[in-house]
Amino acid sequence: MGVINSSLVIPARRPAGKLYPSFAIRAMSQTEQPADSSTPSDRGLQPEQRSDSDTSIECAIRPGQTTESQAPAEQESQVEQETGSQAPADQESQAEPAADSRTAAEQESHAGQAPDSRTPAEQQAQPKQAAGVRPEGDRGVITEIDYEFARQAFGEKRLTRDQLRECARRQRKLANVGIHRALPIISHQLGLLTRLQVEELLRHQIRRTGPIRIAQYALEKQIGHGGMGVVYRARQVTMDRIVAMKLLLRKDMGERFIERFRQEAQATAMLNHKNLVAALDVGESGGWNYFVMEYVDGPSLIELVYEYGALPERFCVRIIAQVASALAHAHETDIIHRDVKPGNIMVTRTGVAKLCDLGLAHLRYMDESSMYESGTTVGSRRYMSPEQVRGLEYIDARTDIYSLGLTLFFVLTGKVPFSDTAYESVMYAHLTDDLPWPADERPGLSNEVCKMVFRMSARDPNERFRTMKEVADCLQALLERL
Repeated sequence: MGVINSSLVIPARRPAGKLYPSFAIRAMSQTEQPADSSTPSDRGLQPEQRSDSDTSIECAIRPGQTTESQAPAEQESQVEQETGSQAPADQESQAEPAADSRTAAEQESHAGQAPDSRTPAEQQAQPKQAAGVRPEGDRGVITEIDYEFARQAFGEKRLTRDQLRECARRQRKLANVGIHRALPIISHQLGLLTRLQVEELLRHQIRRTGPIRIAQYALEKQIGHGGMGVVYRARQVTMDRIVAMKLLLRKDMGERFIERFRQEAQATAMLNHKNLVAALDVGESGGWNYFVMEYVDGPSLIELVYEYGALPERFCVRIIAQVASALAHAHETDIIHRDVKPGNIMVTRTGVAKLCDLGLAHLRYMDESSMYESGTTVGSRRYMSPEQVRGLEYIDARTDIYSLGLTLFFVLTGKVPFSDTAYESVMYAHLTDDLPWPADERPGLSNEVCKMVFRMSARDPNERFRTMKEVADCLQALLERL
């Protein structure tokens, strides 16, 4: 096993036979599995096999890709019939002849489009649409990714044929009003699958079919999830580089929430600091809203503590000082993180801290009522400030100072804040209880470090440091004395 010290030596892999708590395992990236590995949940769904479930799935939905032999308008008509969508009354009254008895021009004219005037050679020269990428103007047609997800869900008996038809009908209705959602999202919004079930099915789908292609990114492996979505390690095909890609996946995905998701990307893109995860791209493709970030090759602080226990004092002060410097930069641009915690702080193999997930950022120059409602708490329970617990409308930079102080307590002692309080009641502890003296939890800690933790995590904001820059300067000075 590698040894953690002030210079941070992180092993490339965890020691064999090491046991972790179940909640720690969920937070860690899963080990890569061989391509031919299978689980009881996806047996019989190997890429080269075609089972009876495929026929059943095709009775409910079929991928809506444009092919050389089928016009988009004709295919859209077929999807409407297969998904049970109701056609307009004037179309229902028309008798539709058999597909093989009409010419291509008659089929397109029947669908309400002009005949294709291109020669067969020109049509053949047109490149095929990549799987999972929706053609412009063809919104609402089921993608290849949706189809493979349906196969996986049906094969694992998570969704029935009728439920898949219900999802497809819902997808068409949303598309008719200009809103597109991927089939996995719709199955969650309809209450047919939990979010954890959707995540599991997508993992099985990747293991069965290979990386999932969304826009110019190939999703290779799930590496985490948060309140707003699921995070994958992905390869940007056009640049041939590894990135982290967050997909928005929630039930309450109204337009305001999607705008908040875009706000996360825009807020992060405004920042440029070596200790902040860089934002690379944001967009929508195939019914998925995504946010692409720099990929950090290293563990989070919570993973390090679960693996090694309490970390060396000097190492803790150095890492938290780097995070304080990053937050001070964010605060200078009027951005408050609001969700500082060990799981949002990554450490590279060279010992550089990277603060990520600005999804709960509070932009002071914006009208807060457009994002939050009075009395709503935003943040993680163990590390949120008393101001957040109270749901105050105006929260300043001192809320991040409080959360960073609790994070410093965690890495120094190896214990979560208010560990003797049940998770359901921990929010009240922020209002009434004080942290234990760090040296009582871990003998040998210097008195200066303990005082630093207490001042940062004071319940009264006026007793904390005034700015994060003061915190960063004090931590740096303290580091030089240790």
